[in-house]
Amino acid sequence: DVTCITPTGRLLRGEHEENHMWNLVSLDGGNTIYLVDITMADGGNRTSFYMVQPVSGSLEDGYTFTYGVDGLATYIYSSTARNVYTQDQLTLMLKPAEPEPEKDPETEKDPETEKDPETEKDPETGKDPETEKDPDTGKATETGKNTETRPSPSASASSAASPSASVKPASTAPAATPSATTASRPADVRRTSAPQVEVDTRTYAEIAFRVVWNGLGENETPPDIMLVLYRNGKVYNKKPRLDRYGWYHYYGLPESGEYCVFQEYVPGFSTTYTNRGIYASVTDRAMDGGTITNTKVPRTGDSQPLTLWMLSLLTASGLLAWILLRKRT
Repeated sequence: DVTCITPTGRLLRGEHEENHMWNLVSLDGGNTIYLVDITMADGGNRTSFYMVQPVSGSLEDGYTFTYGVDGLATYIYSSTARNVYTQDQLTLMLKPAEPEPEKDPETEKDPETEKDPETEKDPETGKDPETEKDPDTGKATETGKNTETRPSPSASASSAASPSASVKPASTAPAATPSATTASRPADVRRTSAPQVEVDTRTYAEIAFRVVWNGLGENETPPDIMLVLYRNGKVYNKKPRLDRYGWYHYYGLPESGEYCVFQEYVPGFSTTYTNRGIYASVTDRAMDGGTITNTKVPRTGDSQPLTLWMLSLLTASGLLAWILLRKRT
């Protein structure tokens, strides 16, 4: 059982904010609802906005989705969407948190305190057994690698007494070099969290109404009109947006307040207001969902009224002549 609704509202991406419409799709009878935003998916983020769940948010504050490397997109419902659809239809389940990846035992070691087995010092003497110096010669020797035995003092004395005896000098151990393991260890790189984007949690309202024109010629275009928006009886400075169906929309209005629209006088037209629902009795201004009808008023110089006037005059003249003729006979 697949269901799909199309709520409207605001889309926030970083510092960018716009009016938007998106889809909410359910494949299992409403138990899990997914976002499908075809507009955003066309921008190269197909998998980020197709059948996805939010990472945070609520019905009142909007839902936030991730896209790209560290992008965040927040969808905030309009008051119209919350009035048209139920809470169950608009409430989304947050995406389950992904488990943290298991740590590599090799990377859990602290490079500052870890000891390399090749350079580890003797815990009793604190000396490095690999680079311990000979107390007699002051030269470094490699313990465990120099297998030649140094002659004893008595042997040295007897050797000095005998000119035929020769003593082989002790081999000098090469200078100790830093461990390759320590030298090649990369710096500890820590993952940085995605930047936090401040989300506007205010709620907004929107109103819409349409303007209808009657009496225009075939190639005649409607004249420009001036619309004035009122909030709680006072002028509210905001411009509407006209769609291709003749509806005017005011977006991003503070939710608290009563709104209405008044059209200034258009020369050559008569204007009437028609509203519906609880505002059906209001006839001097347009409320949310209402209609402003402009009807062209015939002028004396118009060809059609002049023709009708001449035809009426001829008809009356003919009728008068017939009556006079009957009286004479």
